[in-house]
Amino acid sequence: MPGLPRLAVVALDSQCADLCNLPSARIAEFGTELVLGKRGGDETVNAPTQPDIVALLEQAGARPRGTRHDCPKCGGFRTVTHSEEAFYCHRCQWKGNVVTLMKEPGVYRRIPKAEYLRQMEARKRAESQARNFLAACRSERLRIAEALRELGRLELLAYQAGPSEEAWGALALVYQQQPRLAAEYALLSEGSIPTRRRWLEGSPEVRERLIADSDDGDG
Repeated sequence: MPGLPRLAVVALDSQCADLCNLPSARIAEFGTELVLGKRGGDETVNAPTQPDIVALLEQAGARPRGTRHDCPKCGGFRTVTHSEEAFYCHRCQWKGNVVTLMKEPGVYRRIPKAEYLRQMEARKRAESQARNFLAACRSERLRIAEALRELGRLELLAYQAGPSEEAWGALALVYQQQPRLAAEYALLSEGSIPTRRRWLEGSPEVRERLIADSDDGDG
């Protein structure tokens, strides 16, 4: 009887050291995905980025002319040049950066304090949900990885014991349990956020269906 590939168990085991070591920005992304019901993997929400200076120039009234802009202050034709962080008019010396442009009338609107506090509270709730979700996934993956290690040790002992009824029974148990545990680990590592949530919150019957659906998708 051929042995199961033990490298698969080792590979799964080695991933435990990297679970949930995520920066706060990624935690916030997970929180947003949980609230909005977004998928995991390649459909995550991008982290906040610095405002685009080209967009801010145009919001301030600078008309685009190829790689340059007309100046909204002096009316100069293609006199405004810019880098990713700063701009300069070669006619009237109007200059600045992203912050300067955001202070231009009509470009940036300061939100009321109550709205700011509401947004901050919503962000904290989302981050808390994300941390709890990731901790639950991590706990289950660690449990599954330990079970896979135990199966690996049992498989090794069975082969060392040589042909016997007990050894064949042990190997049968390994062959029965290992694929299921590997599928659960993969689901909790790579499945979409809604799928992982359903697995964590679901009954044994729900988990069985999720594993079956995952196997059908792989096929």
